[in-house]
Amino acid sequence: MAHCLETYERLKGERTLKLLYSHDGSQDSYRISINTGATIEIFCKEIVYLISYKNWWVRDRRVVMYHVYCNVGNDVPTELREKLSEDLVLTQLLHPLSHRTSHKRSIIEAYVDLMISKYLEEKTQG
Repeated sequence: MAHCLETYERLKGERTLKLLYSHDGSQDSYRISINTGATIEIFCKEIVYLISYKNWWVRDRRVVMYHVYCNVGNDVPTELREKLSEDLVLTQLLHPLSHRTSHKRSIIEAYVDLMISKYLEEKTQG
């Protein structure tokens, strides 16, 4: 099966990747206040690429990626600040016709879930 997929990819011909646009998420960031009074700001930047192939029979397609990152102040506990210093890049999780805000919210929720699970995993191991 893998051999067939490799052959199909090779038959598509040369591929080019072009940045169509990127939508900075600074206006629609999410703020989380923790019980110490500190605030964590989570941003989600949408990046859209166009993949084009040399052969006429292969359709161009858009690929949407989301870059999630945080601004964490010095008043946030060090352990939490270290966990949230990791950036994450994900593809769409929802149907492509869903609204941009819904996509960003689902990506940010996935980011928070991943950070919590990593934190809990490290706590149980150590």
